[in-house]
Amino acid sequence: MANVIFTSDLVESARRSLRNGEAIFDALVIVGGYHFEMGKHEFTQWRDVVTCEVPGGLKQADRDHILKEAYVRMRDRAYELARAASTRGVPQTTLTGPLNAFMRIDRSNMRSAQVEGEHGFSSAAVVTASATALQAPVEALLSDLNAYIGLDRVKADVNELVNSLRVDQLRRNEGLAVPVRSRHMVFYGNPGTGKTTVARLVAKVYEALGFLSKGHLVATDRAGLIGQYLGQTAPKVKEVVESALGGVLFIDEAYSLTPPNSHDLYGQEAIQQLILLMEQHRDDLVVIVAGYQDEMVRFLDSNPGLRSRFTKKLLFEDYTPEQMVRIFAKICSDEEYSFDAGAEAELLNVFRVAYGRRDKTFGNARFVRNCFEKATANLASRIVNTSARSRSALMTITEADVPGTMEEPGEQKRFFPDLGTYLASKGQSQKTACIYPTFEITHIAVVGPGQYCTTQNATLADGREYCGTFDFGDDILQQILTRMPDEDRDAVESDLHEDLDGVRTIPLPQAVNVGIAARLGQPQISLHEEFIPLVIIEVFG
Repeated sequence: MANVIFTSDLVESARRSLRNGEAIFDALVIVGGYHFEMGKHEFTQWRDVVTCEVPGGLKQADRDHILKEAYVRMRDRAYELARAASTRGVPQTTLTGPLNAFMRIDRSNMRSAQVEGEHGFSSAAVVTASATALQAPVEALLSDLNAYIGLDRVKADVNELVNSLRVDQLRRNEGLAVPVRSRHMVFYGNPGTGKTTVARLVAKVYEALGFLSKGHLVATDRAGLIGQYLGQTAPKVKEVVESALGGVLFIDEAYSLTPPNSHDLYGQEAIQQLILLMEQHRDDLVVIVAGYQDEMVRFLDSNPGLRSRFTKKLLFEDYTPEQMVRIFAKICSDEEYSFDAGAEAELLNVFRVAYGRRDKTFGNARFVRNCFEKATANLASRIVNTSARSRSALMTITEADVPGTMEEPGEQKRFFPDLGTYLASKGQSQKTACIYPTFEITHIAVVGPGQYCTTQNATLADGREYCGTFDFGDDILQQILTRMPDEDRDAVESDLHEDLDGVRTIPLPQAVNVGIAARLGQPQISLHEEFIPLVIIEVFG
């Protein structure tokens, strides 16, 4: 069967380059990719076949270094070629199988050493070829970044970072000293400003330039790092860090590990273990901590080891009203909607009001998404009661559809005292479960990968109303979903999978009435105050 990524035309051109002594390293990558796609996946078998393609062969002293470098570069080149093939109309299903094989190449086991060889393979030739092989993926990533709306300061900082990494790599390949730099970063900014998205891109950049072996992103927060009891936190942090090795560990709301005016032993244990593991894995791990600017300054000041390790700081500014209109337009394009001039003017007015009243809880792009969802709901209500159901009518958001009043940051909200804090103050033990035979779930909040919560108010014997936060994981989520009607469950599962990392609240089409058992969790801090969640351990009824 013919190759679909490293095609015969491509490999014949590469073979001519090898015969003529031109662009030798790049030609080796292409010829090697051809044989890999033909089934020569195991390195030693692949190496023997590719060596035969080089006129005059290669001496043993040079061969392994050069071919290991070519072997790992095939992965990046396969990605480029597959993307180009897709734009030419090659079906994605045809590319998936061979591309997945290339993606399984283990870069961490194939690090190249400096090469000084014969047969035209000088160190300069390999350096030049390596830079050429890496240029395209990095440029594609930067192009993606520069296409984002807003984030001008972030774009400039990331481009500066990439330039430093490129020069460090070139110096290393030439045998020059490379300055010791901390690669860990702090992302300052309000919600919805793209911090997780940029963190994922940074992981891919580090991987493309050879500073990380995998380039994946593991996102977590306080709940993902803190154990239920003293002594359980360090192993939990170690488990999360080990899952992120080779990539980026992204800790959102990292300041919650160091609540103000608190001697939080759990948070201190997590930070101490994190610093230890960052040092142990400094060559193949990048940690990015994120949160509000003032709170993150407090977080860095909480331990001397933090500030010295997190030296690179990026500020994610709030989107302007004009940028929010562009984001709205992007969402419309992605979802096959449009809006007319009247709607655009009204949107700009809504966003200006929201921007002028914003505080640090302002949702930015998430606020725009909420506005879009409300507008499309209004459109649906308008269309269903008319006979105008043309394709254009189904797609076009009008001025009448734009929500004129939405809950904005800065509005007065009613806050109730925390239920968990009250129960703890009355001597409720963490080992004793609270049983709620009648518990109504009206919404599910996604607070992290595999981590959810819901809230419920309760009036207790003292006559006061309290708000309880009930945390749960994937196992409890599935128990809740199985108690929903099929149509409701499908809708909620679709919402959950739409954005696996996004923090958001999903209203349920119908309330789910169940019984639950829950235990007190560890103290946490929200934007308003410290609270103690109740962790659901069982669902019944």
